[in-house]
Amino acid sequence: MPFSCTYILIFVILSAASARFVCSADVEDAVHLYKFKDYVVDDPFQALSTWKLDSPSRPCDWTGVTCDVNVLKTGVPVVRGISLPNKDMLGALWEDIGNLKFLKLVNLTGNRIVMTFPSYINKISILETLDLSNNSLHGVLPPFGNLKYLKTLLLSDNRMEGDFPGTACDGGALRTVDMSRNKLAGVISNSISKCNYLEALRLSGNALHGNIPGTLNQLTRLRVLDLSENQLTGSLPVAVEQMQYLTELVLHNNQFTGSITTSITSAIYLVMLDLSYNEIGSFIPDSIGRLSFLAHLSFSNNKLQGTIPQSIGNLTSLAAVLDLSNNSLTGDIPSSFRNLEHLQKLDLSGNRLSGSLPDIWEKFQFLKAMDLSSNQYNGSIPTSFQSLLNIQYLDLSHNFLNGTLPIELSKLVKLSVVDFSYNNFTGFLPDWLGDISSLSYLDGSHNGFVGSLPLSLQNLSYLNVFDVSYNNLSGYLIDIPIFRQFVESGYLDNEQGLCGPIFNTTCSSADTTDTESETYKFLKSAAEKSQYLPLFTLAIFGVGVVLLLVLCLFFQKCQPKLFRELLEFCDLEVSSMIKCCGRKKRFSYSDLCSATEHFCNRNIIGVGHQCKVFVGELGNDEKHAIKVFNANAFKEIKLHFLEDCNVLAEIQHENVMQLQDWCYKRNFLALVHKYMPNGDLYDALYDIEVVNFLTWDERLGIALDVANGLAYLHRFSKERRRVCCQLCPGNILLDEYCRAKIAGLRVLRESDTTLLMEDVLKKRQHNKKQDIVQSPKDFVNYIAPECVDEKHITEEAEVYSYGLTILELTTQKRDSSGFSYMAKALPSKIRQLLPERLEQVVDIGILHTTSDLDKVLTLIEIALSCTEENPEYRPCMDNVVSSLNWLRKGEIDLSQYNQEERPPIMDGPRTLAFDHIQQDLYAQQNMWYHGNTPGLLESSYNYTFY
Repeated sequence: MPFSCTYILIFVILSAASARFVCSADVEDAVHLYKFKDYVVDDPFQALSTWKLDSPSRPCDWTGVTCDVNVLKTGVPVVRGISLPNKDMLGALWEDIGNLKFLKLVNLTGNRIVMTFPSYINKISILETLDLSNNSLHGVLPPFGNLKYLKTLLLSDNRMEGDFPGTACDGGALRTVDMSRNKLAGVISNSISKCNYLEALRLSGNALHGNIPGTLNQLTRLRVLDLSENQLTGSLPVAVEQMQYLTELVLHNNQFTGSITTSITSAIYLVMLDLSYNEIGSFIPDSIGRLSFLAHLSFSNNKLQGTIPQSIGNLTSLAAVLDLSNNSLTGDIPSSFRNLEHLQKLDLSGNRLSGSLPDIWEKFQFLKAMDLSSNQYNGSIPTSFQSLLNIQYLDLSHNFLNGTLPIELSKLVKLSVVDFSYNNFTGFLPDWLGDISSLSYLDGSHNGFVGSLPLSLQNLSYLNVFDVSYNNLSGYLIDIPIFRQFVESGYLDNEQGLCGPIFNTTCSSADTTDTESETYKFLKSAAEKSQYLPLFTLAIFGVGVVLLLVLCLFFQKCQPKLFRELLEFCDLEVSSMIKCCGRKKRFSYSDLCSATEHFCNRNIIGVGHQCKVFVGELGNDEKHAIKVFNANAFKEIKLHFLEDCNVLAEIQHENVMQLQDWCYKRNFLALVHKYMPNGDLYDALYDIEVVNFLTWDERLGIALDVANGLAYLHRFSKERRRVCCQLCPGNILLDEYCRAKIAGLRVLRESDTTLLMEDVLKKRQHNKKQDIVQSPKDFVNYIAPECVDEKHITEEAEVYSYGLTILELTTQKRDSSGFSYMAKALPSKIRQLLPERLEQVVDIGILHTTSDLDKVLTLIEIALSCTEENPEYRPCMDNVVSSLNWLRKGEIDLSQYNQEERPPIMDGPRTLAFDHIQQDLYAQQNMWYHGNTPGLLESSYNYTFY
C-alpha cells in the first residue's frame, strides 16, 4: 500500500507540473508578443487591435499570429509565425521577440520600423524566414551564427550598410537573400562561398564596388543573381557555366568591361540576361543562340560592334524584351528575326544598322513596342507592318526611309506613340491617321510631306503632340480647334505655305483653288444650308411616321404571322428596358453608349473570336466590363440569349463571374459584368508590365478559388442545366484582392454536345489557313486529349484543363507546340523531373515567398492527378477542393496518414506517386519553356461563352 501511494503522489505532482507548463507556455508567448504594442507608436490600420492580454482569446487568434500544436508533446500551441505586412506601422522591433523560441517566420515588410538592425534576432535559433523589407533599418548585420535554419533573408528598401556577405551567411543555410536598394558600399568578399546553399541573391541598387570574387563559382545552386545598379568593375563573371540552375543574370548599370564570354552563353537555362549600361565591347557571340529558354535579353548601352548574329533567331522563347540599343552594331536585321514571333518589345535604336527594313513581321502579333530609330535604314516601310496589330509604340525616326506612309498602317489601331521624324517621307498626310483613335503622339517633322492637314485629325481626342514642322505643307487650313491648337503649340512652324484665317492670313486664288479640298467645300456648303436643317428634319420625321403606320396596317392584315414576330421582337426590346433575368434592369443601351463613349476603341480591354470587351463606368461610377457580340455571334446566339441569361443569372458563387446585366437590341447583344482590376491569371503570370509576381499564398488561394468555382458549376450542372466553361489562365479573372473568378461560361443544350469542340477546331483550322499565330492564351492549348476525338467537353475534361492550369500556375512553364500537344507534354515533362528536381521546376516567384516546398510538391501532385490521360482516373472537383483545404491547413506529409485519414483526392484508383507513371511520347519533343510569354485578351471570351 505505501508503494502504491508513493506512485500516486508522484503522478499527481507531475500532472500539476505539466498543467502549469501548459498554461505558462501559452501565457508567456502572449506576454512576449504583447510587448510589441509598446514599441508601436502609430498603427493607422489598427492591425494590433485584437492583441489584448485580458481577452479570453489566445495569442493564436490575434491578427497576424500563427501557431502550431504539434511542436510540443503536450499539445500546447506555440507561436510559429508573425506576419503583418504592409500595415504602415511606425515603431521598432521589441527585444522580447528573441524569447519566442519556436518562431519560424517574421514578416513585417511594408511598415515604418526605424532602428538599428537588432542583434537579438540572433536569439531566435530556429528562425527560417525574416522579411523586414521596405522599412527604415540601418547599420550593419549582426552575427547570424546562431540562425542555423535561416533560409530567407529579405531586407530590401532599407538603409543597411557595410559589405556583403558580412555575417549574413554565418548560419550556413541561406537560400534567398534580397538586400536591394540599401546603402551597402563595400565589396563582395570571398567569404560569399559560405553561402553555398544560396539560390537567389539580389543586391541591386547599392554602392558595391570592386570585382566579382572568383569564389562565386562555388554557388552552384544559384538560380538568380542580380547585382545591377552598383559600381562593380572588371570582367563579367567567368564561372557562370558551373551554376547549372541559373535562370536570371542581371548586371545592368555597372562598369563591367571585357566581352560577352562563352561562359555566360553556357548557362543554358537562363530566362533573363541583362548586361545593359556597362562598357562591354567586342561582338555578340554566335553561341548566344544556345540560350533556348531566354525570354528577356538586353545588351543596350554598351560598346558592342559587328553584326547581329543570325543565331539570335534561335531564341524562339524570347517573349518579353530584345534590347540591343545604343551600341555600334552594323549590318542589317537578320532574316532569322522572323522566328521571334512572341516578342513584346524590340529596341535596336542608336546603332549603325543599314539596308532596307526586312519584310518579316507577319507573325509579330504580340509586339507592343518597336524602336528602330537613329540608324541608317533606307527604303520604304514594309507591308508586313500591318500585322503588328498590338503595337502601341513605333519609332522609326532619324533614318533615311522614303516613300509615302502606306495605308496598311491604318490597321494598327492601338498605336499611341508614332515617330517618323527626320526621314525622307513624301506625299500627303493620309486621312486614315484619324482612324487611329488612341493616338496621343505623332511626330512627322523634318520630312517632305506636302498638301494640307487631313480633316480626320479632329477625331483624335487624345492627340497631345502633332509635330509636322519642317515639311513642304501648303494650302488652305480650316479653322477648327485641333488645328488652332497645333498652330499655338508651334507644331506648324516653318510651314510658310499654309494659309487661312487660323494664321490671320488670306490665301491667294491659286492656293484656294488648288488646296480647298472637296471636304472643305462640302463643309462650307453644309454650313450655308444649315438654316434649313430643322424644317427638313421635321418633314422627314413626319413622312416616316406615316409610312410606319401604313406598314403596320398592311402587315396586320396580310402578314399576321410576320406581324406577331415583329411585335415579339419589339416586346423583347421593351422588356430589356424593364427587367434583366428576373431583376429590374439597371442599365439601358444609352447607359452603355455613354459609359464606353459610344464604344470607342480606346475603351477596349479585350478582343475575342466573336466579341469585344469594353470598360466603362456605370451606376455609382463603378467600373464594369461590357461584352459586345459582333454580327456573326448575334445570328447564332440571339434565339436562346434571354433563356441563357436567365440560367446564368442563377449562378451565384464568389468564384464565378456573375452576370450583372444584359442588353438586347436589334443587331446588338451585350453582357455586363463587374470589372476585374487585376486582369486575368495569364497576364498576372506573364505580362512584363505586371511588376509584382504572385506569392505562394496567392497561388494556393487562386488554385482553391478556381477549384471551388468549378466544383460549384459541376453541382449546378447536375441540379439545373449543364454550364460549360473554357478553363484556362485567360479565363480566370482576379479581383482587387487577387481572388479568382471563372469567366467564359456557356449554357449547353442536348444539341450542343459536340458544338463546342467543333467551334474550337473550326477556329483553329481557320487560324492555320489564314496563317494566324495561335495565341498562347487560347483555350485550345488547354483541351484534354480525349476531346479532340470525342468532339465534346465533359466535366472530366474540365478537370484536366484545371490540372493543366494549376501546373502552369506553379511552374510558370508553357509548351510552345500548340494545339493538343501541351495537354500531354507539360504534365509528362514535369513527371520526369519530380521530385528530385523540384526546385528547377517550380517558378522562382514561389521560391521567393515560401520555403515549404513540401506543400508546393503536393499541389503539383494534385494537379498531375487531374491530368491523368484516362478520364476515369481523374478526381472529382469536390475531392480536389477538400484536398486543397486540407493542404492549406498545413497537413502535407502524406506518408504519415493511413488510408482512412488521407485527403479525399487519394481515394481514387491511383496515388500521387511518380515512379510508376509511364513516360509520354509527347514529352520527348521538349517544347516547353519558362519565362514571360505574350498574350492578348483574345481568348478570354470565345464564341457564345458568356
